[in-house]
Formats: sequence, C-alpha cells, structure tokens
Amino acid sequence: MKKTLFFLIYLLFQNIGHSQLTIDRIWALNGNKSITINAIVDTLEINETNTIEILSATAKNNDGQIIKSSEAYPDMYYHNFDRWIQIIFKSQPKPIYSLDSLKVKIKYFTPTEENKSLITINNPLEKFNLNLIENEYPKKKFIILDFYTLKNLKKKNKKEYKTLIEKIEERNKVAKDSIALFMNMAFQEYKKIPNSELKKKLLIYIEDEGRQIQKIATYDKNGMNMDFGGYYIWSKSYTSLLQIKSYNSIPENNWMIKLYIENEKSTKEIELKMENIVIPENKKITH
Repeated sequence: MKKTLFFLIYLLFQNIGHSQLTIDRIWALNGNKSITINAIVDTLEINETNTIEILSATAKNNDGQIIKSSEAYPDMYYHNFDRWIQIIFKSQPKPIYSLDSLKVKIKYFTPTEENKSLITINNPLEKFNLNLIENEYPKKKFIILDFYTLKNLKKKNKKEYKTLIEKIEERNKVAKDSIALFMNMAFQEYKKIPNSELKKKLLIYIEDEGRQIQKIATYDKNGMNMDFGGYYIWSKSYTSLLQIKSYNSIPENNWMIKLYIENEKSTKEIELKMENIVIPENKKITH
C-alpha cells in the first residue's frame, strides 16, 4: 500500500548563526515550493501587555532572489502575547532548499500609563453613556452602555428610550442614529437571552479609525481577569463597532476596565534577522 507524505516537519531547537530568532519548526510542501517557518523571537519581552504584529517578511532564497511572504502571523487582526511567529512562503516557481537570510519587520507595542497607551477605567458602572477617552484621544469614542437597562427601557417606553439614545449621541458627538442602529442589531442578536444573562453583559460603542485600540480587558477588585467572551458588530467601514462583553457574573462597580491603545510613543518598528536557514526536503515516501 502506497502512502504519500505531504509535508515534513523539521525541528530545530538551536540558533542558526547569529540571529534574533530561533527556529522552532519548518514545514516543506509541494516539492519545497511552499514553506512555513515557525520561529521564536529571542530579543524582545513579549507578554500579555507587550505584543507584536508582523508588518512584512522577506527572504533571500538559494538563488539569491528576494521573495515576499504570502502570509504571516501575528498580523494586524491578531496580536501575539507570546514570542511565537509564523512566516509562510507559498507557490514559489522553484523549490527552496535554503534561505540565505530572513528579515521580519514587526511593530512592537509597549503600552504604559506614562505613554497614554494604557488607560484604566475605575468604577465603570458609574460612567455609562460617556466617552471615556475623550481627553486622551479626542477623535476616538469609547462609550460603555448598560445592555439590560436599555433593552428593558425600550420595551417599556420606546419614546423615552429613543430620547435617551439621541442624548447619548449628541453629548458624545456621535453621528445621528449610529448608536441606535448598533443597538437594534444587538437587540436582534440577543432577543432570546433572558434578563438574568443580559445583566452579565456590557456594551461598548467604539469609534476607532486606524484600529489603534488593541485590547480591552476587565478585572475585578483583586486583579482577576473577568472576561468570558464577547461578540462584535462592525460598521460597513470597519471604523466603528459595538462590542458585547460577556462575564460569568454580573459586573460590579469595583471592577476596572483596562484599555490598550497604540500611539507613536508606545509602538516601534523593529527588523528581526536570521541567516543560513536550511529547509528540509519534502519527499514522497512509499511503502
């Protein structure tokens, strides 16, 4: 019986030459015309606060040609909280058996309160319906809304509900009906959810052109992360959204919300390099 091995995993746990990366594993596919490289970033502190995003990745192959990655992780949609990265080179015209060099340009995000990339919102239940980052980021919006209260108000008195939403939009300089439209979609999405579960959710209306808000985390008074899940409703332009944050228990006023926002002081572009990478040969094995 014949079996074809479609990929070969090649493990290396030591540095190859002098580098800022350590190879974890390499996949060779399609007769070495497609390769995937997993690597560990050695030179940066990366954790739940300090994260990385790959901007680009290029390599010089064994023929001396520069090739660009077709995919790379973490990207702008998924920032990594550990040191692992993945670079993919797909569908090359010729097999690749070695790389003379690999260059990975990343964005390194190091938020602190001093550089205004870490904003802590204490007593959040006292701050409904207000733009809580207006002073630090005048062009952005971050407005916490009470899902349970608003849904029940609309059910009891639609006119009063409409007036309240209009006031929230006007007070925070939000375009007319923007929050109202998001609320209608949220009500529709959660129309069968009982009140006992609605009380365990908070709504956050966000305007973030440029997508600089990278993380929103909720902690109790002891510093334990309370985030349990969530749901996102995006605008067509992807510049605003309504985030439905879910918790295992009803939010308390002594909780805190930490907001991580990229700015010029908290981000830095860094180029990571590696040389002389051997690619395992993708062979067909028969039995």
